[in-house]
Amino acid sequence: MEFAGFPLPASIFERYMLLDDRPSHPMQSFLEVDLQGELPVTALQDTLPAALARHPLLSSTIRWSRRTACDWHFSTSPPTIMLLSPGESPPPQPALNLEQAPGLRIWVRPGPSGLTVILLVHHATCDALGMLTFFMEWLLLATANGHRLPEDSVAALPHREDLHQIPAAFSWRQRWRNIARYLLGKPPLPLALPDQHEKTTPDSSESAYDVVRFSAEEFEDLKQAARGDGASINDCLAAALFLTIRDWDHDYRSQPSRRPWRILVPVNRRPVDQPFFSACNLIGYKMLTRTAGDTESFPMLLKSIREEMAAVRKSPRGVHSFVKMLSRFDRLGLLKRTIQRYDCFATVILSNLGNLDRYYAPIAEQESGRLSLGDIQVRAIRCAPPRRPQTQITIVALTCGGELQLVSSRLGPGLNGPQTLEFLQRFRRTLLRAVRELPRSPVTRDRLEQERAEQ
Repeated sequence: MEFAGFPLPASIFERYMLLDDRPSHPMQSFLEVDLQGELPVTALQDTLPAALARHPLLSSTIRWSRRTACDWHFSTSPPTIMLLSPGESPPPQPALNLEQAPGLRIWVRPGPSGLTVILLVHHATCDALGMLTFFMEWLLLATANGHRLPEDSVAALPHREDLHQIPAAFSWRQRWRNIARYLLGKPPLPLALPDQHEKTTPDSSESAYDVVRFSAEEFEDLKQAARGDGASINDCLAAALFLTIRDWDHDYRSQPSRRPWRILVPVNRRPVDQPFFSACNLIGYKMLTRTAGDTESFPMLLKSIREEMAAVRKSPRGVHSFVKMLSRFDRLGLLKRTIQRYDCFATVILSNLGNLDRYYAPIAEQESGRLSLGDIQVRAIRCAPPRRPQTQITIVALTCGGELQLVSSRLGPGLNGPQTLEFLQRFRRTLLRAVRELPRSPVTRDRLEQERAEQ
């Protein structure tokens, strides 16, 4: 199959993901979706080629043309489905290598009420929303709902990172100050590991994920508290996460440190008029850095984070600033050295996918508050980005079926299963306790519209 624009030059962000792919910390993302209803596996098998045609990077490999430049080439051996037995987890696999095969593996596992579809994706190939959009479009095809497919955006892939159209967020002098601060400043402090550190790879009978959920009443209380303070749910999550990190370090770090903590927040860079962009990695990073002294007052901490994130939401320049910085390092031949500058890039990665029921409402139905396509209903979504060196845990917040949940993978170096669950439970308790300190205010139409825009 031929695609216009292929071979396709890899973007600077994709090259960054490739250069930071390490044997000890593979650049791999996970997605699991539980479906309820009768959907034959053959329907998924028969429609997979058509779904992949709308997302060609998932069927592509990388070829390096020079030391720092590479291109996507469409593979003649596209991904196929591997079948699992009921209750079986995917067996141990070698890390994805985009120079040898496409960066997508698919497993399907039957269950008592439906199927579970599992995707393992190289992070250079696409991000979490890219995985979800590919899956939802595949499900549309498999359930004979192809008429609901959004407009095909494959032709826009060559323009997915048109950075020169976006003005810099800072002056030339301030940009170089930021670069110097990044290269010469103190690296962030990794999360403390408890003394008894067990294996992190679950056996075949264990879940690869830990999930904590908020009840409908708790979720509504969070939204009311955020509205009262003029903040978003994402702002509250980030502020409460700093408190959780502080308390965790107090309990498990033998000696205090003056190094700051850093939360890395991925930010969606998809065009507003193309939310279902062909699967690729279209995120930027916002880095929130705080010290222990910044966490003494939750309302003040939330206020500072709210103002910092508001600037990112207001202008795409802030969203693109990290990617532009990578581009400058690349032009200077310093990209790989910059990536390896710190053993710890972030204390915790916090990715908020937002309200997935609302995001995919234009292409899916709603039944009992859940995404549905005919007789097939999406019962649960679990997702996790790759863990990086000394980033002991990654957390994904998402709303599915009207329920807010926090998800973290047990796979990879870092906190093991029990420790991951303990951290998520602490995070949940800290968030619920902290928002009680915030004022409440009546819900306004403007605030509701702002929440929908943010999600």
